[in-house]
Amino acid sequence: ALQVNYLYVNRINKNLEQQILIELKKEFENNLAQLKEKHQIRSEFVMKSAGWLINYGDKTERNIDLDIVNHHLSRTLIVPSYDPMISVTTELINSGKLQLIQNLDLRTQLTKWPSITNDLVREEEQFVSYMYDKYTMFIIDHYKLRPLVNKLQNDAFIYSAINTKQAEFNIAQKQIKEEINQLFNNEDFEDYLSLIMGFCNFLNNTTNTLMEDNRNIIQLINSELINQ
Repeated sequence: ALQVNYLYVNRINKNLEQQILIELKKEFENNLAQLKEKHQIRSEFVMKSAGWLINYGDKTERNIDLDIVNHHLSRTLIVPSYDPMISVTTELINSGKLQLIQNLDLRTQLTKWPSITNDLVREEEQFVSYMYDKYTMFIIDHYKLRPLVNKLQNDAFIYSAINTKQAEFNIAQKQIKEEINQLFNNEDFEDYLSLIMGFCNFLNNTTNTLMEDNRNIIQLINSELINQ
């Protein structure tokens, strides 16, 4: 009778473990997709445009095209941030159900995950604070946000990157080229752009590490599911 009871409990635990693994796989696949998205936005939009503006500002003779300049300026206002999905992982840890997972390496990785994701979130909060408290205010003081917001809201490539439907948006206004020159002639502008690139590069390095950890967890989950 004890043997039958043991087999029964073991079968129930195996079924529970499989359900948990399936839920974890979905959670970590969603996390990985989001991490890739934020990395791409920082690299392909924010950093590229900041670099373009620095190079443009270094030119003594500028053939000013307001549309192009506003395009790149608008992209430097983007502040991508990671919103980790850890509900399944956290519930497992808090409830003690993590012990149902037989793979010790996977259990260890899952235990560490909330902490290392919070590290990235804290780093991003510093970037968000810089962008809203410093850079955006600098742009307001030395240029105008309206044409940049208009550009940003109508940037089809950004909507494609974040898989969001684009809606028509228009609050554009006329500008004069002297405003652009005043912005680029400001000694602090390049420093602001350099800091943006530095922040993004640092965050992307952290994101790369997190993506690698995420992939390892998914591989361990897949291995366990195959062996079920």
